[in-house]
Amino acid sequence: MAFRYASSALIIGQASASVEHDRRLQYSPHLRLGTGSTRLTQSSGDYQPGNPYQPGQITNHEGRHASRQGLGCWLWAMVSFVCIVLAALIALAFAYAGWNSGIAVARENATATGEADAREQCQRIQDDMDAGNQQLLQTRLAYLLMMTPAPPCLSEIIPRATALYQGSQPTAIPQPTEPIQPTATMPSQAATAAATIEDGPVYDLEALLLEAQADIVSQQYQRAVDTLDAIIAVDESFQRDRVRELLFAALTSQATGLFRSGRLSEAILTTGRAENYGDVEGLNYERAVAELYLRGLQLKIANPGEAVRLLSVIVYEHRLGNYLNGQIMTELQGAHRNYGDALAFRGDHCRARDQYEAALALQPAVTTISRATVTDKRDRANELCPAPNQTGASGQTRTAASNESAPVGVGVRPTPAPVGQTG
Repeated sequence: MAFRYASSALIIGQASASVEHDRRLQYSPHLRLGTGSTRLTQSSGDYQPGNPYQPGQITNHEGRHASRQGLGCWLWAMVSFVCIVLAALIALAFAYAGWNSGIAVARENATATGEADAREQCQRIQDDMDAGNQQLLQTRLAYLLMMTPAPPCLSEIIPRATALYQGSQPTAIPQPTEPIQPTATMPSQAATAAATIEDGPVYDLEALLLEAQADIVSQQYQRAVDTLDAIIAVDESFQRDRVRELLFAALTSQATGLFRSGRLSEAILTTGRAENYGDVEGLNYERAVAELYLRGLQLKIANPGEAVRLLSVIVYEHRLGNYLNGQIMTELQGAHRNYGDALAFRGDHCRARDQYEAALALQPAVTTISRATVTDKRDRANELCPAPNQTGASGQTRTAASNESAPVGVGVRPTPAPVGQTG
């Protein structure tokens, strides 16, 4: 009986709890009706405590979840793309580093191979000199002389080879001759000249040729040229091809050094002489630019307009604004100033003003003009330059004068002819 009462009380309690749960759910600020994706909720802003009939609003929670998933996928895609780009950059960096390293290793291997070959030839030359094999010795020397840079062993080998060659020559034993009997008649001039030639010194041309080769190796080009000229003067047919090959190499190397040091006149003459023994294609461009520069300097006073044109060709067409360590810019600035003075003297103040402005626009490392003086001249010419609708003393308007003047920034008419070679 008691058990039955207890069971009834339990059932009544469960029913009461269920009714209370339904009541709370009905009047909750977040009321949910039904199951599924559509839920009836009441926003916290519209909720009023104590009002069990507060209406709710319907919100799609699965749509929010889908949008969050889309945003997450987009972020992961961006992170993956950045990682892929970084990986590609790292791979390219490693490939570039490996390429440079491979080139450096290849150059080191080539240098090491050349040095090893030179050492081997130097050692074999020592053996050839000990054995007295002069023909093979000369062949090995010619091979080493063609290497750049020359092996250091040549400075020791060439003097020994020269001494070996001189020691191998037979010594002439003078034969006794009968004394010359005096005669009543004097010898003729032809007989005296013949006797002088026969009794003249005998030159060792082989030794001179080796000496010239040694001078080329040690970059004593003028001494090498003098020695080779002496060989040609004594015997023009002596190893003709070899002597002229060495003379051409010495002259071209000497001309290159003269161009680099700014001794342009000597370099041009040396290049012209080297043309007699070979093709100086590599020096044609240097010679053409040097001739333009020297011609421009020559005309700075006599014809400053032509000087401006020639110097501008070097600076603007050949793009050699640093020619002779920037000396070209100093000379061009002076030529602009001189040309402006000449135009102002003739009354062409508009073009004179343009030349003064071109001179002031240049900024050489070393200047020979007074910028304040040129500025005053520019301002004076600008005051005297007629307006576009006025006519100057020469009968030309300012517009016509500007049409005849040079392009902006150069100051000369673009009429230079092609000069030299570009390669």
